Amino acid sequence: MYNALTILIPLKDRHKLTDRLLSYFSNIKFPYKIILADGSKTKFNSSNYSKLRLKYVYYGYDATISKYIKKMSEASKLIDTPLTMICDADDLISLNGIMKGVKFLADNTEYSAYCGAFINWANAKNMYHEPSLINSNIFERLNMASTRRNSRWNDIIISDVTKSMFNICEQAQTNDLQCLITLNVLWPLMFGNAFKCQDIPFYYHMPGPSIVQGTNTYHKFNKWYHAKSFSDSVAIIVSAMSNAIYHQVGSKQLNDIRNIVLNKLVTSFLNKNNINNKDKINNCIIDVQKKSLKYDAITSNLINIKRPSIVLDNVSIPNFSVYEDMNFIKHKI
Repeated sequence: MYNALTILIPLKDRHKLTDRLLSYFSNIKFPYKIILADGSKTKFNSSNYSKLRLKYVYYGYDATISKYIKKMSEASKLIDTPLTMICDADDLISLNGIMKGVKFLADNTEYSAYCGAFINWANAKNMYHEPSLINSNIFERLNMASTRRNSRWNDIIISDVTKSMFNICEQAQTNDLQCLITLNVLWPLMFGNAFKCQDIPFYYHMPGPSIVQGTNTYHKFNKWYHAKSFSDSVAIIVSAMSNAIYHQVGSKQLNDIRNIVLNKLVTSFLNKNNINNKDKINNCIIDVQKKSLKYDAITSNLINIKRPSIVLDNVSIPNFSVYEDMNFIKHKI
């Protein structure tokens, strides 16, 4: 089990918060592999955490989103476990929660992503109550994902899915974080179901300053349409999704699949940006369709993802309530 998962932690200064997280990991003898992908102005000192299974790499300062994406793409290539979880340095995670997630994905091969309860540390309440996304039909999963928009950022995900996501965004040279975030919402569902467990503590949100502040390239989803990068970003996503479906389905032509993906995603994205005018939607679909073709050379080579086997040790996993789990963590940080 302990060789099944890598925790990927992006850093951008905020070293006191990183120390808090790693001290907690040290105090609980955190058994999984950890990669620190540092994009800070000043390097983080990881020498105090030699007992952790930790790999630290400094990539230079994340002055732009494209540099951040390149850093994460390069760091993801260091992952040698079948599963990956991204953890922000200002938050905390439940060891028991992620152990249950690893076991779930090992036992249920039709799933590509798992997330437990996402808890607000301030009030111990579950922040998100989105349902699992489960359907054997890849087109239905596309439909479900485009309308519900469940975040997958802190899920446990098949590592090759995470690697290809960062690789696509890096090679497409996007400087738009919303492109990466939205692809992250959709991409795991091209390779399996996503399970959401509401009653097992998994991830603790502890608000801190954003690592993307000052880059001027982050757009809220409901304002995304007005960003200059919108059509290019959506074209990257459409190309990736279309080629992933085509690679798996085979019974439809790529252009037919592209038209399905285009209409579904563009219409959904624009509706959520309060754009309902049919002419605007149709013009946007035409624009994105043309742009998506140029990204096929990139995305078509990054979709050969196989479901890995996950070997588990015989480890007992206790059942903790949120309050029991939080009380345990409070004594370890």
